[in-house]
Amino acid sequence: MHSTRPDTPASESIRQKLYLTQPARVRVETLHYLGSTDELGDIPIPCVKLRGLWMRRAGIDVGSRLKLELIPGGIQLTVEPQPDPTLPKVRQMGRLQRARLERQRDQP
Repeated sequence: MHSTRPDTPASESIRQKLYLTQPARVRVETLHYLGSTDELGDIPIPCVKLRGLWMRRAGIDVGSRLKLELIPGGIQLTVEPQPDPTLPKVRQMGRLQRARLERQRDQP
């Protein structure tokens, strides 16, 4: 493996952490949104990072979609089932599209 960091020699072996076990706790970090120049300044945004091979054992694979639910004192993540590829995709019609369709039906 090689590093994309420019200060690391190519011959140096990089030890990567694979995160094999589930962490007991994670820290809520912060992202900064450079807001407007008013008195608020930068707005810190809470951020949680989850990573590791333990997620596969929990049924969370790369590309999975997760449903987030707020529960008292926490967040619950649930893997959404994969859609059946044999069924056609159906888009829900928007309000304006529905009104246009109804107008077209009413015209002689």
